[in-house]
Amino acid sequence: MKDRNIYLDKVPLSEARKIILDNFRAKYSKKKTEVIPVEEALNRVNAEAVFAKSSAPHYYASAMDGVAVDVEVTFGVSDRNPKELTIGEEVFFIDTGEPIPEGCNGVIMIEDVNQIDKDTLEITQAATPWQHIRAIGEDINAAELVLSANTKIGPAEIGSLLASGVTEIKVNKEPVVAILPTGTELVEPGVQLEAGNVVEYNSRVISSQVQEWGGQPSRLDKIKDDYELIKKKVENLSKEHDIVLIIAGSSAGSEDYTSQVIEDLGELLFHGVAIKPGKPLMAGLVNGKLVIGVPGYPVSAYLNTQLFVKPLIETFLGLSISKPLEVEAGLVQKLISKLGQEEFIRVKLVEIDGTLKAIPLKRGAGAINSVAKADGFIRVPALSQGLQVEDKINVELHKGINYRQNLLAVGEQDYVFELLKDQLALDAELNLHLKDVDSRTGLEFLRQKQANMALLKTNNLETLKETISSMEELEQQLVVVNLVRSQIGLAVASGNPKAINELQDLVKEDVLFVNRQQRAASREVLDNKLQNLKINDKIIRGYEHEESTDLGVANLIKEGIVDVGLVSQGVAELFGLEFISLGQVNLNLVLSETEFATDRMQSLWEIVKSSKFKTRLKNILGYDTKETGEIIYRK
Repeated sequence: MKDRNIYLDKVPLSEARKIILDNFRAKYSKKKTEVIPVEEALNRVNAEAVFAKSSAPHYYASAMDGVAVDVEVTFGVSDRNPKELTIGEEVFFIDTGEPIPEGCNGVIMIEDVNQIDKDTLEITQAATPWQHIRAIGEDINAAELVLSANTKIGPAEIGSLLASGVTEIKVNKEPVVAILPTGTELVEPGVQLEAGNVVEYNSRVISSQVQEWGGQPSRLDKIKDDYELIKKKVENLSKEHDIVLIIAGSSAGSEDYTSQVIEDLGELLFHGVAIKPGKPLMAGLVNGKLVIGVPGYPVSAYLNTQLFVKPLIETFLGLSISKPLEVEAGLVQKLISKLGQEEFIRVKLVEIDGTLKAIPLKRGAGAINSVAKADGFIRVPALSQGLQVEDKINVELHKGINYRQNLLAVGEQDYVFELLKDQLALDAELNLHLKDVDSRTGLEFLRQKQANMALLKTNNLETLKETISSMEELEQQLVVVNLVRSQIGLAVASGNPKAINELQDLVKEDVLFVNRQQRAASREVLDNKLQNLKINDKIIRGYEHEESTDLGVANLIKEGIVDVGLVSQGVAELFGLEFISLGQVNLNLVLSETEFATDRMQSLWEIVKSSKFKTRLKNILGYDTKETGEIIYRK
C-alpha cells in the first residue's frame, strides 16, 4: 500500500457531476436490454418505440346500457309523438361494451325507453347517427405509436399496451448498483449498543434510493477498515456491477482508505467537491466501472447519492436527468454560510399569514432525522456568505407535500408537544413542527409573523402577562391557550446512587449536574431557588453544561454520563428516572387573533380541548389538565 493521500480537492458541483456523467456515458453508450411481460413492466423504461398490434376497440361497441336501433326508424319521434318498436326486430337490448347488432347505427340509453310488454318498447326521442357508439380505434388504432422510446412505464401505460395487443416489451436493463458499507465501528440495527458503536443504516437508505430511482441495489455486508480487504472487495465488485458505491472511508482519517484503493486499482477522477454537506465525495474508475466514495455521515450520504447517483441511474435507463420541483418561499431567519462551497440546507415549509415561509432545520451532516422531517432543500451559492431574513429563495422539494397542512410552533420544547403533534396528525391531518428556542425568542418570531404560534413556558399567569407586555411594537391581538401545567424538578438514576434529595446535594464533589439553557422556564425556577437558598451555582459541577431539551437531559442521566439534571416529571417517568419536584410551570400556546380564527387553528383548539387529548396527558405523571384548552389571556 502506498502512503495515504489525504488531499481533498474542491471541485465545483457542476464540474464534478460532468466528470462523473461523461465517464459513465462513455462506458454505457450502448444500452443493455431485455424482454419482459408487459404486466411486469411497472416503472421500467422501454428500449424502443412500441406500435399497436390491434385497434381498441376493434369493433363497434355500445358506450351505454340501452337499446340499439337503426336511427332512421326514430326520425320524427318526440314526447308528443312517441313510437312503439318491436323487440328483436326493430330494437335490441344491449349492454355497455357489447358489439352493435348488424343493421343498427345508434344506441338509446335504457332510462330513455319504456317497455310496454315483453315484445314492445316505446321511445319518446329521436336518435342521431352513431349516438352512444364507440368507433373502431376510438382509443387506439392499429399501427399507432403507443409509447415512444425511453418512456417510464406507469399503470396507464400498461393498460394502453395491453389494450393495443402488446403483451411483451423490450426494456432497458436496470443498473446493478453495489453498496459497500465500511467501518470497524459499524453494528447491525437492533443490537445492544456500546460506546463507539455506529448503527449501519446508510446502506439501507441508499439501497432504498437506488430502488426508488429504478436501479437494482446490491447491498453488501459491512466490511471493517482494512485496506487489503476493501481493495479485494472493490476489485471483485467492479467486475460484477454497473456502479460501485463505497460508504465511508472517503475523508482524511487514519483509516480512510477509499481514495487509495481506487487509485491503486484504477484511476481517481477527483476527491472532494465544493459542497456542504458531502465535501469528501470522490469518484474513480476501476475495471472501467464508476466507483464512488460516499461520505459516512448520513446526510452527506443521502445528499451525495441524490446529486450524483440518481443522474447515473436515469442516464443508464435512457431517461432525461430530472430536476426537482421548486417553490418560492421567504426565509424566516438569517443563515450564515462558508464562502467557497455550495451549501444545501434542509427546510420545512409553512404558510404564515397567507405567505409561504421556509424554516431551516438542523444543519449537521449526521442529522438524518432532519431529512425525514424536511420538505426540501435550499441552496446557498458558493460565492455567498449566507442569506437574510425574508430573502426569497427557491426550495427544491424532495417529496410530495401539502404545506397548507404544516404548522410552525416556536418556543421551548416539552414532551406535551410530541403528544399534541401526534394527536393533530391522527385527528386533523395537520403536521406540527417545533423550532426549539426560548420562550421570549418564540414570541419575537410571532411578532415578526415568522411562526403560526409560540410555545410560552412561564411560572405563573402574572409572569406570562409581563412577558407578553414586554414585547415591543406588538401590532397583533393575541390569544393565549393553556396546554398543560407541568411539574419540573431534578431527575436522578433509578435507586438514586448519589443520594441526591435536595438542592443542597448538588454541591457534592462527586455529583455531576446537567442544566437547561438560560431563559428556559425550568432554569428560572432553579436559579430563583438557588438564590433564595444562597447556593453559589459556580460550585455545582456541570452547572454550565446546558441541554436545550428535557429529553437531552434525561438521556445523559440514563446513559450514566451525568448524575442529575433538570427535567419535567413526565420525562423522568418516561426514562425510568427518580424525580425530586421543584415546582410547576405553565405551558401555553400563544397565537394572533387572526391565526386563531383560521380553520386550522380551530381544529387544533378542538383537539387540545378534547377528552381524548386530556386523557393522554393525565396518563403521564406531573401533568395537570385542569385548564387545558382554556383561553387564559387575551391582549
